Amino acid sequence: MLILLWLILGSVLALIFVTFARTEPTRERAILAAGLVVAAFIYVVLAFAGGSSDWIGIEMLGLVMYGLAAVLGVYYSSWWLAFGWAAHPVWDICLHLLGMRATQGIGATFAPEWYIYLCIGLDISVATYIVRSHLSPALRLKNQNLKNPKNQIRD
Repeated sequence: MLILLWLILGSVLALIFVTFARTEPTRERAILAAGLVVAAFIYVVLAFAGGSSDWIGIEMLGLVMYGLAAVLGVYYSSWWLAFGWAAHPVWDICLHLLGMRATQGIGATFAPEWYIYLCIGLDISVATYIVRSHLSPALRLKNQNLKNPKNQIRD
């Protein structure tokens, strides 16, 4: 029951974040990208705070990967943002949650379990928003543009 609460709280935070991003239509993708970088950076901070020097490098690698998805999402396609936000829960689950379950191993020493669930709820909700609002209309327009190639779109 507590897990569900953290997942829902993550979704509520995603709603607040997405609502904020939507208030700046010209910068919405940049705000969504910045959020992805912050989500990855928090794990770097947790690794530093927990004194887990072995994991700082791994979390920095994640920061680079999600940072790359964020930059590509701003300059090329919202698909990269959707991919980054959808991939982040895999990071949360595989490196932190499953590691926590495996004899208090990978990631368990610095990532609190409640935060992992909160982050999963946030990540999935933001990824869903991007696909539904940015990419679904783009897919419809692309299908229309197959008939009329003069109106090509980027996403």
